[in-house]
Amino acid sequence: NVTLNLPSSKAAPQGPQAIPGQWVINPVTVVDVGGHAAAHTFLIVPFGAETISSLANVQLASAFGSIILEPLLETGSWNLIQ
Repeated sequence: NVTLNLPSSKAAPQGPQAIPGQWVINPVTVVDVGGHAAAHTFLIVPFGAETISSLANVQLASAFGSIILEPLLETGSWNLIQ
């Protein structure tokens, strides 16, 4: 079983000039390249009280499946794209 703990997606309140790297919107992609997700738990957990599309966590449950998460910089949550 695998648990992936995401970092905080919330950007610094000082703005993009203070810490530029925090204002880059890079999606996070989780892929089951080994085909083991059908038999084992792949749990993705956001940081602290943040959510993933209003959920406390998401699970990759299909073999060779993938999940794409987009960080929401203003709210500090994640949007489930795929």
